[in-house]
Amino acid sequence: MTAPKRTIHLTGDNFADYFSDDYPAPLVERLRVGEGGVDRDHPIVTKLLERLAEKNERSALVQYNMTRHDAAVVLEQLAGYPNCLFVAAAFAQPPPTGISPPAPGRPKNKPVGGG
Repeated sequence: MTAPKRTIHLTGDNFADYFSDDYPAPLVERLRVGEGGVDRDHPIVTKLLERLAEKNERSALVQYNMTRHDAAVVLEQLAGYPNCLFVAAAFAQPPPTGISPPAPGRPKNKPVGGG
């Protein structure tokens, strides 16, 4: 008789305690995460869960469980969400009023309109 597998529920908080980000990180490399985060029905969530199922098949001792929500949270964290929204917003904003780019041929360290 074989011993039952120990069950571990994976979340965004404990995923790194059991797995490296070697597999999920490339999934989010080119992913654009919008304001709502990673859609729980997105194919990358399914890919992460499929990889987890493969790990479960190979393990005789542990059964890892993860909800679609938790898988999406892990992927969001790897993508830098929600911080990636702040960075994207900062680059989308026009420069503050009163700051002009240097004129062609003018050294960048000289003020515009003065000395």
